[in-house]
Amino acid sequence: MRANLSFWLYLPAGALGWYGFQDNGLRPALGLLPIIPAIPKADSAFGIFSEAEQYPADLRNHIKHSPAHLVEIVLFSFG
Repeated sequence: MRANLSFWLYLPAGALGWYGFQDNGLRPALGLLPIIPAIPKADSAFGIFSEAEQYPADLRNHIKHSPAHLVEIVLFSFG
């Protein structure tokens, strides 16, 4: 079941946490802290020095690397 989970399931929870923290006068980014541990990660461990450890095929790693090209374009435009 964990292989079929999508980023879109966590988006409403993150938005709700973001808005709730902002509405209470706290830093909105703190609203994402309860969401991050709930995102599933890969069960396998290849070893600390293995190259396969850098890019496991799990949802947490996919979310981490998906905005990389957008960030590069934005940083390039500021340059």
